[in-house]
Amino acid sequence: MQYVKIQDGLKTYPYSISQLREDNPRTSFPKVLSDETLAGFGVYPVVPADTPPYDARVQRIELDSEPAQINGEWVMGWSLFDLTAEEMQAGLDERSKLVRSERDSLLAATDWTANSDVTMSDAMREYRQALRDVPNQAGFPDSVTWPTKP
Repeated sequence: MQYVKIQDGLKTYPYSISQLREDNPRTSFPKVLSDETLAGFGVYPVVPADTPPYDARVQRIELDSEPAQINGEWVMGWSLFDLTAEEMQAGLDERSKLVRSERDSLLAATDWTANSDVTMSDAMREYRQALRDVPNQAGFPDSVTWPTKP
């Protein structure tokens, strides 16, 4: 759990129960501190805000560095930032690499069917070709329709 301390209008964040005990060496605290006890020392729990919806292909999300008081509660929020063209391309390249790696694994699992002592079925030949064609799909790499293995 994270805490914030408000004293004389100044905010200290992050703040911990250990710091509270150090700051008040002559105070005997119970093992479990209630929110009411903490508030008596100007210490309040910080709760995380729900993660807002975002599109990771064009945005990145970062946890705010400081909590804000919302409706009497200290909340750690999120900030959204648009990706640069370079960041979007790097993400596309990474997603493409991951999908190709999955495709390569599926192909490798059927390589034995291409051995000279094995007669490959038409269905297997079509499956392997469909795997090789995955990068040509319209939604690649974000929307891939994987072929069904025969």
